Order: sequence, then C-alpha cells, then structure tokens
Amino acid sequence: MFTSHRLSKLACTAVVAAGLGFATVATAATASASSSDDTFLSDISSAGIQYDSARSVIAEAHTVCSELDDGSDPTSTHDENSILNNMSDQQVQMFVAASAEAYCPEHLAYA
Repeated sequence: MFTSHRLSKLACTAVVAAGLGFATVATAATASASSSDDTFLSDISSAGIQYDSARSVIAEAHTVCSELDDGSDPTSTHDENSILNNMSDQQVQMFVAASAEAYCPEHLAYA
C-alpha cells in the first residue's frame, strides 16, 4: 500500500513536471546527449537538488531509468550509497520525474 501511495505521488509529480515544462518529450527524444544532460541538471537545480558531481548525478538518473525499465519503484529501491538518500520525498519525486523527462520519456505515461 505504501508503495502504491508513493507511485501515485510520483505520477502526480511527473504530470506537474511535464506541465511546468521541464522538457517536452519530443525535445528529449531528439536532443543531443549534452543537451539532455544540461536540461536535466538545470531541472534538478531548479527543484533545489544539490549535487557535487554532474557525472554522478547523471549516472543516478540513468539508474532511475533502468529501475523503471525493470518495473521497479526507483523511489524505494535505491541502495544505501544513492544520492537519493539525502533528499526529501518531494525532491526524490522531482528527481525521478526529471530523470524520466531527460533520459527515458517512454516512462512518463507510467510514472
């Protein structure tokens, strides 16, 4: 039940993120890798998510997409070394939504 509540909150966050214009699906699909990275970094920074290394936070975003590909809930399955552990629930949801927007937009309909 807790997982479905988090997933429903995640779905709302993804819809809000899309509505706020984090990135359009078409842009994310056609943008170059560096453009996607720049957009993602800008989006999470705007959400108040701080990071030390762009490389590691981008890698974490790709891990989120892999978890979505596997049908997992990335908000609850991250390991103890994940940067997600240092975020509020709202920041985690925003991070997952921004990750999907930038790197795996096919999951926006399901997130």
